[in-house]
Amino acid sequence: MLIPKIRDVEAIPISMPFTMSLTSGKMETLDRANSIVIRVVLEDGTVGIGEAKSSYQVLGESHASVCHAIKEWISPRICGMAVSDIEAISARLSVIKGNASAKSGIDMAIHDAWARVLGIPLYRLLGGFKNKIDLTWILGQASTDHMCEDALSAHAKGFNAFKIKIGKDPKKDIEVVTRLRKALGDQAFLYVDGNQGLLYGEAVKTLVAIEDMVAMVEDPISIDDHVGRRRLADKLKIPMLGDECGTNVADVRREIDLGIVRVMNVKPMRSGFTESVKMIRMMEQASILNLTGTLLETDLGALASAHLTAALRAFAYPAELTYWLKMEGRLLENGPAAVNGSLTLPEAPGLGASLNMDIVRRYQIAL
Repeated sequence: MLIPKIRDVEAIPISMPFTMSLTSGKMETLDRANSIVIRVVLEDGTVGIGEAKSSYQVLGESHASVCHAIKEWISPRICGMAVSDIEAISARLSVIKGNASAKSGIDMAIHDAWARVLGIPLYRLLGGFKNKIDLTWILGQASTDHMCEDALSAHAKGFNAFKIKIGKDPKKDIEVVTRLRKALGDQAFLYVDGNQGLLYGEAVKTLVAIEDMVAMVEDPISIDDHVGRRRLADKLKIPMLGDECGTNVADVRREIDLGIVRVMNVKPMRSGFTESVKMIRMMEQASILNLTGTLLETDLGALASAHLTAALRAFAYPAELTYWLKMEGRLLENGPAAVNGSLTLPEAPGLGASLNMDIVRRYQIAL
């Protein structure tokens, strides 16, 4: 088999409106999804696609920084390399400090291109554990009535897992969780996310009151407060779920040593496929479970992340890959479909979907 080499890399900055405003536990309100669509073109004409995120709040990267990194640093290093040589490509890019989003999007696109060359679905290339995953509906900060209405609407569409944003008002947070548990019933899977927005005392008060109604809590207080996180974990009956404390292999090594989290939120949009798999293998040895998190990706990033989720058995919980359902448009032809709260991976090669370039150009922005 003649393995094609990478001929060209294209980065297209886009900005897509949400159909509703989204508010996190830190009270950050977002009304647009900012991304970079990546195309990796091979010598034989095969095109692999991926998505990188622009987010100064979470990643410290912007449309301009990601596009610059890809054009000036990444593309010159990988063009001419065989698409199959993923470890060699990763090693060559490791000399570039930071730029996690840019490197993650490139990593996704290269894996997609290689799976297309092989003629197999991406989830089979990555491990092939299953071809269907359950999804979590995320409830952003809003009025109690609005959050309950949002949950019931999603529940009626087949969703049975819900992530609840907390951190604004302990009294209101307790009320929201209590009402949601009553409305959704005992079989619904509920957990809360503080986005590091709570002080230690607030976290104790809130979480002790709701721990019999939720399965776990994500990043309730500052991830830098190791003493507070340890004390909080010891007080609670439910496990701590890590997110921003586990962004790369070094972070995971530290969290394993600390012994605070029992579940880790893995985000392929932040750590790509190559780094994510290394992190997951480390956590498997420490009996830390995984779930797939979101970085407000479009249907492109969501489908790519879903392939990794389906590929590995370490993902024990429904995936948080539903923000694309709250966006104005869809970038993909034959893209993902959420049916009864789950997503089935396509059997076509690679991602199993292709870019609609007319839609991509509609949301493209100038730098």
